[in-house]
Amino acid sequence: MSDLKYKNIIWIIYFIAVGLSVLGSLSNLFSIGCFGAGNCLARWENWKYVFAILIIALHGSYTIGWKKIIWFVLLSSGIGFISEYSGLHYGQLAGVGYIYRSGNATFFDVPILILIFWSFFVYTGYSIINSFLAWKNKERPKTRNKDFNRVWRLAASDGLLVLLIDLFMEPIMVARGEWQWLNSGVYFSIPAGNFIGWFLVAFISMFIFRTLEYKFAETNKNFDLNFLLMPVAGYALIALDFAVAAILLDLPKLILIGFPLMTAVVVYNFFQYFKYKLTLCKK
Repeated sequence: MSDLKYKNIIWIIYFIAVGLSVLGSLSNLFSIGCFGAGNCLARWENWKYVFAILIIALHGSYTIGWKKIIWFVLLSSGIGFISEYSGLHYGQLAGVGYIYRSGNATFFDVPILILIFWSFFVYTGYSIINSFLAWKNKERPKTRNKDFNRVWRLAASDGLLVLLIDLFMEPIMVARGEWQWLNSGVYFSIPAGNFIGWFLVAFISMFIFRTLEYKFAETNKNFDLNFLLMPVAGYALIALDFAVAAILLDLPKLILIGFPLMTAVVVYNFFQYFKYKLTLCKK
């Protein structure tokens, strides 16, 4: 398959995913064609997850290659699974115990949907940080540059972007009854250990992956850099979806915290992108 055809397929899948996300948010907000917001939620949610998987596979295969995206998914979902399994069975010992109530399909008691969340969110954070590097004309760390110190800083940045997602998402999922915390905390009654755990899972996953990139993988893969805007727009859509959910669940304070934090990342990224394009035009 030619590169142009492959790029077109990715764009088509991406716009379908965007359309489903926007339609889902609007139908949930206004109950369009539904007997209630809950029915709309059930109708659109599964399709969004299907296309999230497709986007990770296709976008990742194009920007970093098939082998690397497969390892990425296995690594992020694997470490996510270890974290979730430990939290379910031993979390009470550390004051971060919880139970799932959604009834979704599970793998050793961990909902498969949660593993999809881990891969999708971590890949989004990873791609956005890579886009910042691209807009500033900086290469990812590699052995010939001997800049391994940047690996942990980039992994920490990846983890921070994933953490911002959970700060917005966690109270929503608890309010929906997807899971229940056995211990209370200061942030919408959620223990701080949860957020520490989210950051650590993303950080560890990306530290390992970026270390492998640094030592073994070629990071100079040529591709259309405009594709790096897809995860950035996806980050904005996640924020929009959560904002709608927070409105429906009557969580106005959560919107004031989560939405500005996530959209600030998006706005700053597009600002750097336009600076990058302007610099190219001047050359």
